[in-house]
Amino acid sequence: MEQTRCGKWFLRFMQSKEDAPRRANLLAAYAGTVLFAFAAHAFAFFNYYPTHDATKVVIDDQLFQCSLGRFLQPVYTAVRGIIVSPWPIALLFMLFLGGAVYLIAELLGIRQNWITFILGGLLASNITTVCAFAAYLNWADMYMLALLLACAGVWCAERLPLKTGLPAAALCFMALLALYQCYIAAAVGLYLLLILKKALDGGHTPAALFFTGVKYVASLLLGGGLYYLVMKLVLLALGLSLADRENGLAKLGYTGLGEFLKMIPAAYSQFFSFFLKKQSYISIPAWGAHVVLFLLAVGAFGWLLWARRKKPADMCFALLAFLLLPLGLNIIQVMSDGYLHTLMIYAFFLSYAAVLILVGRASRERAAEKRPHAKLPLLLCGVLCAVLLYENVLYANGAYTYKKLTYDSTLSAMTRIMDHVESDPAYVPGETEVAFIGEFSDSALGSDRPGFVQYKGATGVYCGGSALTYPKTVIDYSTYILGDPICTITDSARISALAAQSDIAGMPCYPAAGFCEMKDGVMIVKLAQTEG
Repeated sequence: MEQTRCGKWFLRFMQSKEDAPRRANLLAAYAGTVLFAFAAHAFAFFNYYPTHDATKVVIDDQLFQCSLGRFLQPVYTAVRGIIVSPWPIALLFMLFLGGAVYLIAELLGIRQNWITFILGGLLASNITTVCAFAAYLNWADMYMLALLLACAGVWCAERLPLKTGLPAAALCFMALLALYQCYIAAAVGLYLLLILKKALDGGHTPAALFFTGVKYVASLLLGGGLYYLVMKLVLLALGLSLADRENGLAKLGYTGLGEFLKMIPAAYSQFFSFFLKKQSYISIPAWGAHVVLFLLAVGAFGWLLWARRKKPADMCFALLAFLLLPLGLNIIQVMSDGYLHTLMIYAFFLSYAAVLILVGRASRERAAEKRPHAKLPLLLCGVLCAVLLYENVLYANGAYTYKKLTYDSTLSAMTRIMDHVESDPAYVPGETEVAFIGEFSDSALGSDRPGFVQYKGATGVYCGGSALTYPKTVIDYSTYILGDPICTITDSARISALAAQSDIAGMPCYPAAGFCEMKDGVMIVKLAQTEG
């Protein structure tokens, strides 16, 4: 019955004249997403050069992902397949993201197709998506599915009746958290943008706006509570506990209210620093575009609020939503006690939607009053967004060029290393334990390449110039890429104990002669000197 209803709705949507604007918006969402996804990531779509976490060519860490609270990842990969193939992941990435862009445009009332098109491009080509395809290909499509679930949850809470919308939103948020928790910030940001839009629209009583906010918060709390309950049951059934890692849920929480309150200004600072502070991963044109877009957004908001003489209650709600938006988009930093990296900030890029709707709304209202140059700010926004898209495409392709160079040099170096290792008659491939002493990033494998400094700020992209970043990656790399399994020691305490031995401490480092030697049945490969 439900499938029949969905089918009838889809046919009406595709055929109805009333839905023609929505169909055009849907086309614009997918056109912007697909075009700029290809422009930015096509090299990653059609080439394979696994480095860092992406050396896991076949996903075999399902229980570990469950211990991180991501218990739906094994379910998803069972459907998608456990082999990490770039092209299918790229197709799913674009499918999920295009749907998310369309829902964002629908929720925020964006009816200008070119704005939806630009928004799709910005959400498809930003630095977080670059990091995903450069070093975390295994999860790139899951990130966008989490974003789609965030948008779907907000849509359910906003458009469906309370009795069905609230539980439906909670289910979406539960599934989102079970895939990759950080995208809950996208839902928080969208809720704040909706409050801002309603307050600027007017026509809502203070009680109605307050109740709307309560409904939004309730959907998030209900989804979070449901997620926590199901996660505990899954861990209990699997005999697992939460992983005590920097990116694990076991690290959540504060020792006191003071520490929690300190994270709020830190979250604001991180948000504004990302866009407005000149940093290595942001080019001068992109930095300039961000500064001007920020000024345009603040100017448009101020004009809409005060020049239009909004009611005091609407002004208060609009101002509150506007001021809370940076915190909402970076709520993950507050929740994770300050831990944040590039994969966790995707929600930041919803601020582009805020800029476009504020400037667009101000331009339309000024044009309706026949004010001179009314549409100039919106036109300037379009030009600045075009600059950002161009810079995003350049940045992405530079990142993939760097990762390919890193992959090729690591393959060459590991081939030479294993040639030395296997020349020892006492070495038995796949049986003799191998201890890599020193970090790959500190060795000759990790030499810097001039001209790529802008990638040092992107999580997983630079990685010290080596495709291998920690002992487990050597196992995956040798198993799937070299096709010559290495029995690598991954126990850090044991590696430290071996490195501290005087005869090993005195060994030369790769590529000097004598960098590998058999010691008490263990093949020692000295990559770099270690402290102590």
